[in-house]
Amino acid sequence: MKAQLDTLAEALKAARTAGDAKTEAKVLNQIGKVYYGISDYRTALHYMNQALTIYRQIGARGSEAFTLNRIGVQYVSLGEMQKAAEYYEQALPIFREVGDRKGEGGVLNNMGTVYSALGEMQKALEFYGEALPISREAGDQVGEAEALANMGMAESDLGEKEKALGLYNQALSILRKQGDQAGEADALNAIGAIYDDLGEQQKALDQYKLALPIFRQLGNRNGEGATLTFVGEAFLATGEEQKALENFTLALPILHEVGDRSNEAITLNAMCAVYGDLGEQRKSLDCLKQALPMVHQLGEKSSEAATLTNLGKAYFAAGDKWNALKALNQALALASAVDEPLLEALISGDLMKVNRAEQPALGIFYGKQAVNLLQRVRGNIQGLDKET
Repeated sequence: MKAQLDTLAEALKAARTAGDAKTEAKVLNQIGKVYYGISDYRTALHYMNQALTIYRQIGARGSEAFTLNRIGVQYVSLGEMQKAAEYYEQALPIFREVGDRKGEGGVLNNMGTVYSALGEMQKALEFYGEALPISREAGDQVGEAEALANMGMAESDLGEKEKALGLYNQALSILRKQGDQAGEADALNAIGAIYDDLGEQQKALDQYKLALPIFRQLGNRNGEGATLTFVGEAFLATGEEQKALENFTLALPILHEVGDRSNEAITLNAMCAVYGDLGEQRKSLDCLKQALPMVHQLGEKSSEAATLTNLGKAYFAAGDKWNALKALNQALALASAVDEPLLEALISGDLMKVNRAEQPALGIFYGKQAVNLLQRVRGNIQGLDKET
């Protein structure tokens, strides 16, 4: 990377010395792209904004739109969705003005991704639906496949699983024709996840098993680690605990190596559950103790509460009532803080079980609390059913 940046720095100096503004802007964008590749989005923005200023000064409208789109991508990577949308909205009319249909389709796809990240799936679908025919008309099969896959993801999130499968399979066919193995593997995993949601674990496994060797062939360790976890979860759902454990064990060091802390915590928690199901309480306890600080560091309070709950149950199964109560009470406080009544109800039920032998009055209190919380959850569901 250093050699590449050094070469670009020399090219930038030469363009500035020659007064070649167009080449200067192009090189600035290329430097920004290098920093984007190493996830240094702020530095990428620094260079891309310089390029944008030059393109505006020389009236290069197509390049201006291209750079606005790229800046939007940086803001998405930084999680600043509203700012990304502002740049995409500036790029779109310029792409239309210069007649760049491929660019237009691409920015519409990107706008859909922003709204998807903001949870506005219907609006996201509108943008993807607009992007799809434009990409087809422009002969942009990459953009077409992206629009189809994005539509599949949005339909899946809206509960339209069969529609999502049809869209992902169309995308998969194009990706295979294009020889886009990375896209193919991602699509296979997405199809597997939908089959998982539909309770068709064998079909899910078939998709994950097709994706796994592709990720390995590409040397994509992130994809390999995540897919091994998916395979493990599918085996777990079919009651094949040992096979699940084998895949989780393979996934864990890979996820740690690539720094994917979120999936590492998920995989570790799943392993803990398997050890518990197999009656290996000591391993389950050790596993949960390792998972807890990781989940806490991620700041995901619901996941932390769930991990503490599992830890409390494991302590109770091992005969350590004091630590069981400590973990469960911490879990209850967290679940209450994030307003998760169903999780609160489950934890209250566990506290009832732990307390009822030695402190029956306290056990009854938690039992009543669990019932009240479950009634609240049912009331919320009925309220949603009545909405028009």
